[in-house]
Amino acid sequence: LLVKLRQRWDLCDQPCDNCLKYCLLPHGKACPTVTHDCLTNHVCSVTCDFCDDRCGEMRAHDGKHNCLSKNHTCAMECSLAYVVFGCGLKCTKLPHHEGEHVCSSVHYCKKRCSVPSCEQPCISRHTDYHTVHKCTSSTCTAQCSLCSRRCAVPDHFHGHPKLCEKYQAENSY
Repeated sequence: LLVKLRQRWDLCDQPCDNCLKYCLLPHGKACPTVTHDCLTNHVCSVTCDFCDDRCGEMRAHDGKHNCLSKNHTCAMECSLAYVVFGCGLKCTKLPHHEGEHVCSSVHYCKKRCSVPSCEQPCISRHTDYHTVHKCTSSTCTAQCSLCSRRCAVPDHFHGHPKLCEKYQAENSY
């Protein structure tokens, strides 16, 4: 009974598809593999740095808080809008700036996790050099070799020593 209760209340450990907060849907069959949702409106709740309105950026953005409803910033489409995961779409540099249009979101790499049995997106920053792609999961994806449950080792690269070694080398562990 206790195992069934834990499984029912075990939440998905993947990022929300819209704002990168954690998905609040139950883990497993109840959480669709295509859509992860944090069950919020996905918008930052802090006050705009330029006026008293609410910030209109997506949660977990970098840079200043911007209401996006006034001409505080450039607001042209971000040059990374369709390239990387987690883009806020609108440039947050000052109006009439020089150079690329860049929003205030953290631009994550959206390549598939390097663990063969994992389909989740990489959460490394788009600008950080990396060849091993790591998702938000911190648990092994394999089935336990002694029973039918999921492996309890708290290492996503468990069973993949070369990936683990390369990831650690790239991240200065």
